[in-house]
Amino acid sequence: MQQGQHRPGDIVMYANTYGNYRPGVITHVGVVSGTSKMIHRPTKDQPVMEDSLNLFHIAEIRRPRALGSAAHSPTSHAVKIFKHDGKASAVKAAVPVSGLEVKITIRGGVVRATVDGMEVNPASLELQMFY
Repeated sequence: MQQGQHRPGDIVMYANTYGNYRPGVITHVGVVSGTSKMIHRPTKDQPVMEDSLNLFHIAEIRRPRALGSAAHSPTSHAVKIFKHDGKASAVKAAVPVSGLEVKITIRGGVVRATVDGMEVNPASLELQMFY
């Protein structure tokens, strides 16, 4: 994908942002959040934040298959699941929930997901990565 064709939810990969790696090695990733913004965690000691998409040299931007060519618009009944430092939490319609069973599998590039045993459309999933 050429720069400028990206949309929120696309994955942006940066090469050689730190370390002594061979040229072209992807060392940092973020998620496109707007026209010229991305969400990432700069270091393990800093919180997740929004920064300029051009903060580092962009190696590649990819659209997850689950987003396809359709616009991504989370619905009011979407479940958001967060896991950070070994602790997990979930929010459904802006209300914290507990006891959800979530399974996501990817085989041959096909994403399948279930929430509490019910199959959900992977395009409705919102992935937030923290480390």
